[in-house]
Amino acid sequence: MDRRLKKQFAKIMYIVNNYPISEEKNNILSRLFEETHKYCYLHNLDFYKEYEKLSNYNELVEASYIIESEPLIFEVDEEKTKNAYSHLKEVLETGGGISEEEAKSIIEWSIQKARIILNKSCHNGIKNASLTGSCGYSQMLTLTPFLKAGVETTINNVFLFGEGAGNHAFGTITLPILENNKVVKKQYLLDATYRQFFTTIRANEGRFYVEIQNGLQCAPDSGYFMVNYLNGKDIANEILKNGYIELTDEVLKKYIGSFYAERLNRNTIGTIYNMYRSIDPKLLRNIIKNRQQDFDYDEEEIEEVLEITNFPGAGITNKKL
Repeated sequence: MDRRLKKQFAKIMYIVNNYPISEEKNNILSRLFEETHKYCYLHNLDFYKEYEKLSNYNELVEASYIIESEPLIFEVDEEKTKNAYSHLKEVLETGGGISEEEAKSIIEWSIQKARIILNKSCHNGIKNASLTGSCGYSQMLTLTPFLKAGVETTINNVFLFGEGAGNHAFGTITLPILENNKVVKKQYLLDATYRQFFTTIRANEGRFYVEIQNGLQCAPDSGYFMVNYLNGKDIANEILKNGYIELTDEVLKKYIGSFYAERLNRNTIGTIYNMYRSIDPKLLRNIIKNRQQDFDYDEEEIEEVLEITNFPGAGITNKKL
């Protein structure tokens, strides 16, 4: 390995192993990864081939995040959730709406269920994991209970929004909420694995200098654009912590716009603001509704998971993540 690059990786590992979790640590690692990407570019080195020579390289991916937002452990009242779920099924059949509190209870149970199951596959636990590659499983875990209840549910992937928009599974649900004696339909975005787009190793400017096959340039992960260009840190924080958010037009534009931004390179990054302003939330909502995909799991696999979790009356809510 190149001598200077070896020293750079050693410096990174020192920070990873010796600095406490903090914004300072995140900023230092973002800067070091940015410098390392640029150095490899200038010296015709393949960052990831060199990186994989490290015996503990996998630890670097989940070493830190540009937003340090651990997934919340929800305190779910099982009896309340069962009653809320029954009420939801009732109003879907007969009309009317559920309370905001009931909606929150059901959604948070769904997210908690997914996180407990996903936690079992994480070497260092879900609080530290990026959950890269787990979005399809999480999508199925979080959405299936709503599909079973007859809730208006969409099964989506960002690649369905256009060429170059990336590949990430998420979904939405629309619930009838009773507000001031009127029923209002509210749509929520569910994404329990969003953290994978905020790792300091991939969500930094240096990724513009990474070249892949045919000389094509990479770009930072969508989280970089969400935080640094689209003023979406608060939105990102809410999704990262809760695993869901009410899908307003602003949330939708920034969430999808950050994935669109992954098409850009260091020469075209200046166009991001025109790109964002041109996004029509009505068009995005039309795509969400009409361009959907199936789960990557068959009915038998889905039923097995539901049996394990016993949604919504399972006795696993007190387990620690």
